[in-house]
Amino acid sequence: MNRLTVLILSYSFHPSNEIGARRTTALARYLVDQGVRVVVVSLFGDKPVEPGSEIYPGVVAVPVKRPRRRLLDLLIRLKHAVPTRHHARAGGDGTARDLLPDAVPAETRGLRSWLREWYFRILYFIDQYKRWSWRAAAAAIRAGRENRAGLLVVSAPPHSTSLAARWAARRLGIPYVADLRDAWSDDLAAAHPERRFELRLMRSLESSVLQDAAAVTTTSASVAALLKNRYPSLTDRVHVIRNGYDGNIAPGVVETGGRLSILFAGELYVHRSPYPLLAALERFLEDPAIDPTRIRLTFMGNRAGQFSDQALTSWMRGKRCAPVIRLLPSQSSDAVAREVAQATVLLNLAQEQHLHVPAKTFEHLASGREVLLICESDSETAQVVAGIRGIMQIDQREPGALETALADLYRRHVVEGRAAVPAAEDVRTFSRAPSNERFHSLFATLAASSPDPIRASAQRPSTPGVAVDGANPARGVSAARYSFVRQLLEDARFYHRLTRTGSPGRRGALAWTMLRNRGLWLLTFHRIGHYCLRRRRMRSPIWWFARVWKGIGTGFNMLFCRSELSDDCEIEGPAYLSNQGYLLCGARSIGSGSLIHARCTFGYTVADGGEGRPIIGRNVWVGPNCIIAGSLTIGDGATVMPGTFLTFSVPPRAVVDGNPAVVTHRDFDNAPLRRSLTVVEDLATITSDGGLRR
Repeated sequence: MNRLTVLILSYSFHPSNEIGARRTTALARYLVDQGVRVVVVSLFGDKPVEPGSEIYPGVVAVPVKRPRRRLLDLLIRLKHAVPTRHHARAGGDGTARDLLPDAVPAETRGLRSWLREWYFRILYFIDQYKRWSWRAAAAAIRAGRENRAGLLVVSAPPHSTSLAARWAARRLGIPYVADLRDAWSDDLAAAHPERRFELRLMRSLESSVLQDAAAVTTTSASVAALLKNRYPSLTDRVHVIRNGYDGNIAPGVVETGGRLSILFAGELYVHRSPYPLLAALERFLEDPAIDPTRIRLTFMGNRAGQFSDQALTSWMRGKRCAPVIRLLPSQSSDAVAREVAQATVLLNLAQEQHLHVPAKTFEHLASGREVLLICESDSETAQVVAGIRGIMQIDQREPGALETALADLYRRHVVEGRAAVPAAEDVRTFSRAPSNERFHSLFATLAASSPDPIRASAQRPSTPGVAVDGANPARGVSAARYSFVRQLLEDARFYHRLTRTGSPGRRGALAWTMLRNRGLWLLTFHRIGHYCLRRRRMRSPIWWFARVWKGIGTGFNMLFCRSELSDDCEIEGPAYLSNQGYLLCGARSIGSGSLIHARCTFGYTVADGGEGRPIIGRNVWVGPNCIIAGSLTIGDGATVMPGTFLTFSVPPRAVVDGNPAVVTHRDFDNAPLRRSLTVVEDLATITSDGGLRR
């Protein structure tokens, strides 16, 4: 890989303590070790990170702050000011979850609850990180251009970052890899099958992201099989690259000291419920032969004090197991490590996660501790760890299974004083190193098979000393890589620079420029027609909307601009098309910064009955009354004098004149001609300081 620059877009990254940050963090460090430049766009756990600094040696950080949620924060404050009976009973912790519809019992829902449910369904459609994701996409575009990125990698969830990455990759003109740590639409289908319309929209977004991706990676073989079955075109592009543990395998701790200490360190998700285990522990402690002082169950992480409509503290009130249970908030990495060192069993809650393997599964394997895994026997997690000694997998759907597991753990840890830990030879196969190697190999393959549009455009010759407003040649500006609004503004700025004499003040300058220049309207309607031709998406309402405007534009161009441009002519960046009209353009492409004056014909059947499609380079000046015919190329910075009949290719920075055309000057700087709309018949009118004699 020849010094490839990889742009990583991930919500979670070091120094964040989230488990999702470890996959991208380890990948970035591995890529740097392989000689790849890495630029990371992330929240970085809301930690203070300096833009452009190296979060690790060779890993450049581009932090994007979390946007404020003014309306949602206002609703939370109002809710605290007027507490409801449910909130007083459940003991809310002041998070947005207090307002979610699931926190209200179904039998008490009225109009207010129905409105609240739909408000949050709309607000959280896809996920609640949409605003951050689009900010991150804009930052990724800037960073990609500054660092000449050749590949973009997006890690999801949150899945709104995948949509943002798709947009950023298209703007940069580079391939992207969609890394799915969890399934996307399948989670919604499993949790809420009745939401058919919402699921259809979600599937449409999922399809657009995955179909456009150069490769799709997933941590689960089950998810990969679903995607291949749903999208047959992805069969060769979907790769299973599992999570793994980082670093070395911790020494196994067999001696327990006559105690049973179970630790859960992480976030309690909606389906990863601790209540079945707590209920089993309560029943287990009814046996008078059990010494509760030898048992400890610790929950450490976010939302440890509230879960599934009921606070854990409220649930434990008056229970026999209450003295055994500790509830701790989220802790630093060092604090978590100390708790792991004191634990004899690590708890992994993976219920109702048939398609996923929680990332903590692999960390638990390498922790040197026995693992209590609660998941369905037919889930992928159970299949991955099947046959490994030291992993006690329990299906909570089986009656009495949890009590039996607790009795077995108590016997071995408390009575016998020995634990069963996974063997090192069984754990080594789950190291993250092979996964990072697979990522690197995949990126190398994509880089070798994909052209670098930024590097290719930078190699095109350009005119020294000539600057074009809104167009940087090193960026390889292409109309296909810009949003329509951005391109329209760049075109307007270019026209304003040429026609600003007599324009109003700065505040209304661009608006006035858009209204008074028919050539700008001609260029705008051409870009709409070019979009419709290049991106035929019959199912897209945006495409049909553009088709309507294309029809309007065709009539406008014929009646008011008296011009016709071929839809397949690609106009790169801003260019000037004469306001006087009478243009017939069948050129293959027109480069950015070029000026085309009135009454010109390009590429139509005008010479000896033959057809030709010329290519017009950048910063080319074409005077009025010119005919350019034939399969020829006009080099960057060339000048075609008024009245020229051209049938041969023109070198860069050359001047051609006459009928038939001849080269009259070489290495000529046409910047003075392109600074205004003045038509020059004789180059002698150009003064020594670059001005024009009147």
